[in-house]
Amino acid sequence: MKKTITLNKITSLLFILFVLVTAFGKQTTAQCVANFASVQTANNEITFTNSDSGFKQGILRVDDQSISNDDDYFLSFRVYDKINILEVKGVSATDDAVHTVFLDDPDFNFTVNNEGNVNYAAFTQQNLIVLNQLKSIASGFSSELKKFIENGGSMLII
Repeated sequence: MKKTITLNKITSLLFILFVLVTAFGKQTTAQCVANFASVQTANNEITFTNSDSGFKQGILRVDDQSISNDDDYFLSFRVYDKINILEVKGVSATDDAVHTVFLDDPDFNFTVNNEGNVNYAAFTQQNLIVLNQLKSIASGFSSELKKFIENGGSMLII
């Protein structure tokens, strides 16, 4: 999220991130101060650690005195227990690069299907489908991918 501010004798701004943990009705906050010495922009990072899954809602608040509006930025995001990833591996895919990235990470459930043996029924359980070096995509496969994307899934094409 980026906010452009014209500085007029401002030396620092306070950024506060409020995240409502909906399952327990608690509010968690993280904050940082952006200091502007002689530069017109500053990059800062707000660290927030999430401990449970589900939909989250939050507000990023810029606490400044010179600007009286647009101080709150509303956001929402979903945290999954584990992210389900399906790699559809093409015949010409010779390396296991995708496998190497995801397999040993406990935050991912990683599955591989070969190009000629794709289980379309498994698409509904996936968060991400990786198409790895496929030579072609059949019309039925294309229709299933379209449904997957329309239902909120993500796709990566290599």
